[in-house]
Amino acid sequence: MPAPIPLEQAAAAAALYERDGNASRVALIMDMPRTTVNDVVKGYGRWGEVATDSSFVALRQEQKRLLQAASALNMSRAQSQIADTIHKCSAPQAAMVFGILFDKDRLMAGESTQNVAVRGPQLTNLDDLANALRGELVKRSGGTSGGIS
Repeated sequence: MPAPIPLEQAAAAAALYERDGNASRVALIMDMPRTTVNDVVKGYGRWGEVATDSSFVALRQEQKRLLQAASALNMSRAQSQIADTIHKCSAPQAAMVFGILFDKDRLMAGESTQNVAVRGPQLTNLDDLANALRGELVKRSGGTSGGIS
């Protein structure tokens, strides 16, 4: 039988899963069985009780903070490397890098990365709506108003 998973490792797995959403990848990173990762994040078995324990919640918050700090450091390093080598990129490569960085910046700011416009007939009042519906009914009934006025 495998050794019990320490709370710190379980908290780190839960924080990684919350960020990544992929139990297999978390299991690989944490060197844990995927079934254990699933048990931790879904609260199965003893993890259901542990997940609500204040010390586990505090550990999980600490692990999330550490992950965020590591991510910020890695982003800073990546941006420095990009700044140092962007002049070597072709225009399409530079545009792609810009697009990715722009999207990630908007995601981190909680803003949309995709804007979609839905176009349709613009109705300004109920009379316009009634006329549009009447016209559609007339078309579907074969061109006669059928008493609709």
